Amino acid sequence: MHKVFFSKVLLVVVSSLIPIPPMQGQPLGTAVGMRALGVGGIYTVFGDAFTAFNNPAAGQDIEGSSIGLSVQNRFGISDLNVYHLGVVQRINRTSILSFGIGSMGIEGFSENHFLVGYGLPLSELLSVGVRTGLIHYFLAERGHYLQPIADLGSFFSLNQRLSFGIVIHNPFQISRIKEYNDYMPVGASFGTRYTAGEQLFLFAEISKFELLPAQFKTGIEWGWKKHLWLRTGYSHTNSAFSLGLGWGYKTLRVNLAFVHVALPGGISGADVSYLW
Repeated sequence: MHKVFFSKVLLVVVSSLIPIPPMQGQPLGTAVGMRALGVGGIYTVFGDAFTAFNNPAAGQDIEGSSIGLSVQNRFGISDLNVYHLGVVQRINRTSILSFGIGSMGIEGFSENHFLVGYGLPLSELLSVGVRTGLIHYFLAERGHYLQPIADLGSFFSLNQRLSFGIVIHNPFQISRIKEYNDYMPVGASFGTRYTAGEQLFLFAEISKFELLPAQFKTGIEWGWKKHLWLRTGYSHTNSAFSLGLGWGYKTLRVNLAFVHVALPGGISGADVSYLW
């Protein structure tokens, strides 16, 4: 009984720290991968192994294909870990297929994501993408249920220095769970990346979902030495500061990140990916 009660309380806490109604524990609209978390949770302008979770159109950072595994621990609670497996497969040197599986949960609550994305360049400057999938929920006293999703993405490079990413969440409103008076909300995120120097990138992003205030995020990524990256960021909605570290050599990438949240603590995690 105490564990079930704790699960409900924790679900409310988790939901209060991310831009989605209380039904969602680890929704789309939350950055996946330690590179994205390290710059404040900005996700619309990153193309890496976790593209299926972030922006299906943003495959510009991957020359070939990639597979990655990410592990997070939420709020220092050993029982609440979050796992993401992402795969990007490039097709005909232009379009990309992306796949994602995500899982989180404790006793009395679990959530699993199964995603497929497709990105297609319309020109040298503009790419568009679509993501579809299912989210499986289990919550004590509510049982199991599935929720379909469909999101749109785009990525635009104005020039060699300035790029933009957009993700529109649930534009078709394909799932509204009337039984529980909850639904997957409509929302949008708009992000930008500016190359300030050879190894210095500046990021900014704004997100807005139904019934919730806008969320603003900023971040910086700096390449120190040849294979080492330092990152930091800030999200104003939940007063979250982030720090990140990345290392890459040939086909291997390793990223670490820590996010300090005002209440109740922090998020720490690591990911590793392989490119071919």
